[in-house]
Amino acid sequence: MAAAAEGWRTETELFPAGPWTVERPVARIVFSRLPAPSIDPLFAEVLRRRTVKGRFEPRPLEAAHKSTLLAGVGLDGLRLSIVDEPARVERLRAIAIAGSELEMNTPRTHKESIDVLRIGSAEIAAHRDGISIKGPMIWMLRQLGAMTQDKAMTPGTMAWNSGRDYVLAGYASAPAFGWLTSKGNDGVDQIAAGRAWVRLQLAASALGVSLQPHSQTLQEYPEMDALRVAMRKETDVAGDETLQMFFRLGYAADPGPSPRRAIDSFLKS
Repeated sequence: MAAAAEGWRTETELFPAGPWTVERPVARIVFSRLPAPSIDPLFAEVLRRRTVKGRFEPRPLEAAHKSTLLAGVGLDGLRLSIVDEPARVERLRAIAIAGSELEMNTPRTHKESIDVLRIGSAEIAAHRDGISIKGPMIWMLRQLGAMTQDKAMTPGTMAWNSGRDYVLAGYASAPAFGWLTSKGNDGVDQIAAGRAWVRLQLAASALGVSLQPHSQTLQEYPEMDALRVAMRKETDVAGDETLQMFFRLGYAADPGPSPRRAIDSFLKS
């Protein structure tokens, strides 16, 4: 989108040296000039796109918004489903909540999140990635030693309990859930799923609809096996399909932009 808006055509070859390894490139992109810039209608939403991690407003998903999203936003052969029927939403919510609690109660998986927990403005500014929490109360709790990575790893502490309550309150407020399904699951399928997700979130942003992805019950470690099977069953994912993305959607106030690293910190030219 950005290249086209600057007047460049891009031709992308995925995995030009074969299936991905750390020694092989993910893609080769060739740029050539377009006769004129080409602006994708969704490009205007790039700087407005947000992920809402807190509560959604207590109102249902509008039927017009649901149908617009389901109409397709360049899904590259993936299947998009959105459900807002109360009984089914409740079943999906229960599975998502159970998956979130299981991840938090499994130390090695919970640690993956805590390792990138940035507490307070100084840590956020130093890293500009991960999970950011800040504000006067967070600062005070950090000074008192009540809000630290170690405390957030320890069930029963205020830091651990507040993290759990925050996550679960978000799911409890969700008026609808959706998911993306692919036929295969090789590198090309996974990149297609990522592209589809970004376009879906941009389209949702244009409608004023908020999204938050849920990854816990899609993950493949032994403790999650039963919940992953339950999620596949509840989302009607066939045996040969892959559930690529699961998410909640609804309406919420703009939480503001997340911290971002400077582009020259990870891009060579």
